[in-house]
Amino acid sequence: MFWGVDYEVGGDRLLMTMLEAMPKPKAAAAALARLRAASTASWAKHASEKNGQYIFAFNGDPALVRAVRDAWQGHSAEATSILATLEETLEINRLWALKLGYDSNIRRSTYMRTNLVAHWQAEKAAGRAPQVFMKLGMSHLIRGRSQTETWDIGVLAPEIAALEGGRAFSLAILPGQGSSVAVLDPVGWRYHPDTPKDGYMAGLEPLYAAASPDVFTLIDLRPLRAIMGRWRDDTHPELMRMVHGFDMLLIMSDSTPSTNLMPQ
Repeated sequence: MFWGVDYEVGGDRLLMTMLEAMPKPKAAAAALARLRAASTASWAKHASEKNGQYIFAFNGDPALVRAVRDAWQGHSAEATSILATLEETLEINRLWALKLGYDSNIRRSTYMRTNLVAHWQAEKAAGRAPQVFMKLGMSHLIRGRSQTETWDIGVLAPEIAALEGGRAFSLAILPGQGSSVAVLDPVGWRYHPDTPKDGYMAGLEPLYAAASPDVFTLIDLRPLRAIMGRWRDDTHPELMRMVHGFDMLLIMSDSTPSTNLMPQ
């Protein structure tokens, strides 16, 4: 099964469609209609103005979601989850739009940890001991303080595994020489190929020097921890973060970008 743990930037219309199909009081239906109207207007402006700021997830009012929840007494667990996703997405991105980036990242990481714990507890309550494969951005899964200076699920997951008598293994994947990556165009809502521009290699030059220029290279980071066990003035903080935050690093030289599922 799939576990969703993050917010939902582009899926508000689908989530509202799911809510609309559920039986609900008239007051809740009216509140949901107001939420839908706001989403429709925002996306229409996004299309006409060709401006990413009008994506509803960055432009909507979370009070509209709370109004639906407050008017919908006794709603199902699925409705609870959908409403929480909509509300948290708007709250997280409202902080970002207000240029409160750290607060936004803190709220997002807290929401993700909360969701992970809820999924895990549900599996345990059902008598199952889940084995979980997580695929997320590297900053979310790093052990220790993340690149956004928050404590994300990469800190929590290994501790949950340890409490259950298991263990976690962390693999970081980065583009290498000759690689292209998929970059989202927030106006056209499409991915397009581009060269890596997010500072992936900063501070990791010793690791990249060990990578092949034309094939994938898997580097075991664990043996490096003994010789990088203490901070040194000449050690880049991102190198320390990588070595102690992940077990292995896969450098994908000459890799190609992911593509859009649907044609233009």
